[in-house]
Amino acid sequence: MNTALIVVDMQKDFCEKGALAVPGAEDIIPTVNKYVKLFYGHALIIFSRDWHHKQTAHFDRWPEHCVQDTFGAEFHEALLVPANAVIISKGMGDGDTGYSAFEGYRDAGQTVDFNLSWILAHEHRIKNIYVCGLATDYCVRATVLDALRRGYETYLLHDAIKAVNKNPEDGSKAIELMEEQGAKLMDFATLKAAEGMVNGK
Repeated sequence: MNTALIVVDMQKDFCEKGALAVPGAEDIIPTVNKYVKLFYGHALIIFSRDWHHKQTAHFDRWPEHCVQDTFGAEFHEALLVPANAVIISKGMGDGDTGYSAFEGYRDAGQTVDFNLSWILAHEHRIKNIYVCGLATDYCVRATVLDALRRGYETYLLHDAIKAVNKNPEDGSKAIELMEEQGAKLMDFATLKAAEGMVNGK
């Protein structure tokens, strides 16, 4: 198993009626779930989540959202989260950081052997990473760029992402940047048809 699927921040506060709702976020949940089913048993499945403290400088820039152990920080109830999935918590520092899943930790334990880099490289020896989720122009972009910097073959599942789009072209510009840095765009139909990609053959 040398492949990982990273589902980024599919939390209630980023969905409809949430504190920091991403337009159309709920629309991608069925496609995200299809990816989870496709990868299940063939790949390491990882879900990242914002997991902020109540008091943090992060909220100087953004509305309060995804505070630890609150309703808004929960994964959306329609999201398929396997029992053996790895949960990565991020955004626990005091600054405006924690966008990338690579800044997060398993079980909210902030030690090296719990961080995502350690899990991928030392526990599972991952080579290929597939990324989907929220939001294209922030946490998805940061996660993809960090994966590329670390030398992973990185695929952006572009039919399972949505952007904040503070400016109308932020999402498309983020995708262009990820491509320029080496990310490969992939959709469900193409991936399903590409025999061997998911199971690493």
